[in-house]
Amino acid sequence: MTSSRSTYLVIAVLAIAGIGYYVFANYATTPVATRTLTFIMAHKPDNTDNVALLQEFADKVNQRTQGAITIRLVDPNYSAVDYSSPKTTYTLGLAEVNSGAADMSQVSVTSYSELYPALYPLDILNAPGIFSSHEQVARVLDGPVGDALRDVVNTGSGGKLHALSFTYSGGYRDIFTTKPISSLADLTGLRTSSVQYLSKDFLQGLGVVVQSNVPEQSTAWEEGIANDSLQVIEAEMIRVESYRSKAPAAFNKIKTVLQTEHNLFLTLMVMNGTVFASLTPDQQNIVAEEAQTLALKERKLSIEQEVTARTGFIRDGITIIIPTEAEKGIVSAAAALVRAKNAGKLGEWFNRISTER
Repeated sequence: MTSSRSTYLVIAVLAIAGIGYYVFANYATTPVATRTLTFIMAHKPDNTDNVALLQEFADKVNQRTQGAITIRLVDPNYSAVDYSSPKTTYTLGLAEVNSGAADMSQVSVTSYSELYPALYPLDILNAPGIFSSHEQVARVLDGPVGDALRDVVNTGSGGKLHALSFTYSGGYRDIFTTKPISSLADLTGLRTSSVQYLSKDFLQGLGVVVQSNVPEQSTAWEEGIANDSLQVIEAEMIRVESYRSKAPAAFNKIKTVLQTEHNLFLTLMVMNGTVFASLTPDQQNIVAEEAQTLALKERKLSIEQEVTARTGFIRDGITIIIPTEAEKGIVSAAAALVRAKNAGKLGEWFNRISTER
């Protein structure tokens, strides 16, 4: 009886061992599905600190997916004259993600409604005077308003785009002039290049003349700055700092910065909707989580870079003008008029953001 039990036990052990070997052998020889996603660096491909953050994002996704996803960073190098302006670069990068020619990118929030008019709610993030602090920005971008705006992208694009995380990639915008000024009133009659419609309304409210046929950073723009037919640049300090190497003829003309801090330059990381849907739920969570980590780090970096750029401007003799309390009131009034003019289209979103103050 004992011998029979022993025989059965040996057979059972061998059977279990055989099953275990079969499972292990098949598991070991089944290749892990891997894929490479292309990230078009339409934004700041020449900023080494920003590229380093993107590479860290790519590395973390690869690590956390155990090598299943590799993100390849690509400098699109849109070098043709017609593609020299950031606006066009963002438009082209977003179009590549939309078509599936690329998998991911990071582009200006105002580029989305150019591709899909239904995505106009994202324009709200470019409105003057809606943000009072970086803390408020974080509450908006990372809270219910940000969630709602991401849903606008996902549904308004018919699922072709999947929104990830918002960041401000340059901090606040100010008004730079190539003509020395001493007050806000001195902006009257000065000319600037083409800007987004909310900025256009705001600058015109301060007396600036907008030359809508001249794209920023185009050849015509550089020539206009150089020959004084354009005297105003609406930009964040980090972008103007980049003009040192990208457009030195323009940079060397700048005399004054009127530190209005009237709006922010915001971007949104985006993924091709079909590609995102094809990832496993775990992979989707990993990409989303790491995109948010990247966004938080880039926001912090932007603030640091803004301080560094400002210090450099002062060192180089560029005058920084802080508006007086009376001038701040004028700036606020101009911003309020822009919001009133666009209340029919964006009023709901103005109200949502105002609750986060």
